[in-house]
Amino acid sequence: MSEAPFARFVLRPAARALAGTPAPPGVVTVLLAVFACGAGAALADGRVAAGGAAIAMTTLLAALPGELARQGKPGTPFGNVLQAVAGRYAEAAILAGMTVHAVRFEDWPRPEVIGGLALAASLTVAYAAARIGASLGQGRGSPAPVSFLEAQETRWAIAAVGAFSGQCYWALVAIAAAGGLATTWRLAYLRLRRIGLEA
Repeated sequence: MSEAPFARFVLRPAARALAGTPAPPGVVTVLLAVFACGAGAALADGRVAAGGAAIAMTTLLAALPGELARQGKPGTPFGNVLQAVAGRYAEAAILAGMTVHAVRFEDWPRPEVIGGLALAASLTVAYAAARIGASLGQGRGSPAPVSFLEAQETRWAIAAVGAFSGQCYWALVAIAAAGGLATTWRLAYLRLRRIGLEA
């Protein structure tokens, strides 16, 4: 998998440090939801510094289970599913807050449409990756090279930059574009390689 520099040089070291704490996985999931909702609420209220900091913390918490797995401490199947579901809701909360901020504090056309497209693109990336893996990944290796654009950390890094700079609208544009490109790349690769076309 192609890993974003932000994840390699910032998230992974920070997640390794957090992995050394005794907090149980369930606490991490709860904190993930709390920080994401806090980020969305802060951004909707115009507090961009607090929103950006909460997004950064949410990103670290989301990366923690993966770092634990690399250290030989994988979570339970239920815990992994719960973390994935919490991640989707966390992403929705952050994008909703960014959209409200763009509507209230930025002067760009149709921010609600851009926010909806960003949310749709983010959810589609996650669904497409899971569906392709379930349908084609068993016993065949990776059915398509994975782009760093698919990583949730990449989208949240964009969101954090947009929050700190007060440019949530353009961050939403970038998130929508990144998600759309990632999904299009996956589907185009499968079609060109004729993977999964047989009945």
